[in-house]
Amino acid sequence: MLLVVSCGTNPSSPTVQVQHAGFTLSNPRVSTLGLTNIACNFSPDRSYSALDRVSFDFTAAHADILGAKVVYSDGVRTVSGIVEACTLPTPCLGAGKWCVIAGTSTTTGTVAADVGATWQPTTEWRLHVESGEGKSNEVAATITRTEGLPFGSRAEIASLTIMRCASEPTNPPQFCYANPILYPGGLYEAFLTTYVPNVSGNTLVATLNVFESGKLVGNPQRTYVEGSQPDHSVRLGWEFQGAYPLPYRVVATIRETDASGAVLVEDTREVQYP
Repeated sequence: MLLVVSCGTNPSSPTVQVQHAGFTLSNPRVSTLGLTNIACNFSPDRSYSALDRVSFDFTAAHADILGAKVVYSDGVRTVSGIVEACTLPTPCLGAGKWCVIAGTSTTTGTVAADVGATWQPTTEWRLHVESGEGKSNEVAATITRTEGLPFGSRAEIASLTIMRCASEPTNPPQFCYANPILYPGGLYEAFLTTYVPNVSGNTLVATLNVFESGKLVGNPQRTYVEGSQPDHSVRLGWEFQGAYPLPYRVVATIRETDASGAVLVEDTREVQYP
């Protein structure tokens, strides 16, 4: 086996390729389909999850890349997937499925997958391949996000939405559907997404107050201890029937405190439908 010299995290950067046992990877690249929940019609709010298409080229040294394991990381989580002879499925239905999309699995080709990332202003995907022939070199590709979500040292409301569910099935499916026979006044969803910096010891309390014609019909609340998970968002939702005349109003409040109980952030936002 020969040593490997690999440099640069930008697909356009020059890279010196030296053969590894098994496979040598090159030309990593990444593009994005956007925020996962919006791209896949899961919900209308802005969540801290993105769906990216990651690909790389490979050269096989007397090996077949089918069945090999792709180990990949977005800098927050490291996961793996098996390379298959397949075409890329619909992104929202087949995330994490690695397919040989060009070339031949035993010589040279291209492998790609649609994979989920924890949203950060910049994501560096790092990946390598493992098989019975050994471990390949590691390659990396970087993408800069354009959604402009909050990302700093203090909690902040990222989005607050209120939407009416579709009254008829749609294709692709909308984030929610309500049979008008069962819900003559309609079914509504309110969503709050809050950015949290994940400073250990800080605590965030998020509250939604939902009003129909001035009447309070729901007030869910969530308390989140920062640092307990790697994600940078806290989501809170409420589903309610349209039992009163329009308009409907949602008021969101967040309060972030440090370990001593001192208030760091206190903010309120309001949205109305229609």
